[in-house]
Amino acid sequence: MENISTFTKRRLQAEVINPIYEEIVKALGEDKAQSILGSAIRKDAMAAKKEFCLTEPGSITGLRSFIDLFEFWIEEHALEIQNHEESDAYFSFDVTHCQYVETFCDMGIANIDRLLFCSRDGVFCDKV
Repeated sequence: MENISTFTKRRLQAEVINPIYEEIVKALGEDKAQSILGSAIRKDAMAAKKEFCLTEPGSITGLRSFIDLFEFWIEEHALEIQNHEESDAYFSFDVTHCQYVETFCDMGIANIDRLLFCSRDGVFCDKV
């Protein structure tokens, strides 16, 4: 899946994850299902970050690395943003359009869109 956009990758992952998530909700309830999914997505994001670290000088990531990777999140106009400030210590922007949210809403999974996509951001911003 390395040759496809992040947007397409997340959409394909959501198609697989959603039926599994729905079964977890039936068995354990919404709160527990969200907790399980959130934990699994964070672990996946951490693994992706560790892999990315291998490409960084000194294997150190942080906000600058996140900013550099951000271009992959906005491919295919998946995110449209208004940048306010960008530096090694601060990255401020407003999202003016989010195709991820629209797509997840169309798929009927708006209740887990933040878990599938947004929750990954913080993992990549933290220094390793």
